[in-house]
Amino acid sequence: MTPNPGNDCSLNIRNSASTGGKIVGHLSSCNRGAWCWYQKSDCGASVKGGTYTCKYADGSSGLRSNEWARVADKNGKLAYVARWCGFAQRL
Repeated sequence: MTPNPGNDCSLNIRNSASTGGKIVGHLSSCNRGAWCWYQKSDCGASVKGGTYTCKYADGSSGLRSNEWARVADKNGKLAYVARWCGFAQRL
């Protein structure tokens, strides 16, 4: 999952699917991202969790959602990112 430009290429990696979850990593580039836990083109099925708001890739009005993507943190443990504040890329 790579952060989208609308959010200034910034995306937090959390230990739970909630904005209250502990931040276990941070992405600050639209060129690099976190590995999807499930190696699928869309990062696999979403997890329903806490609600968040993020901007669209063009920086326009915020999108509100409660869908989180499963990713691996820097230690290879299961973590979560706000699904619609980033996008999955196939490498």
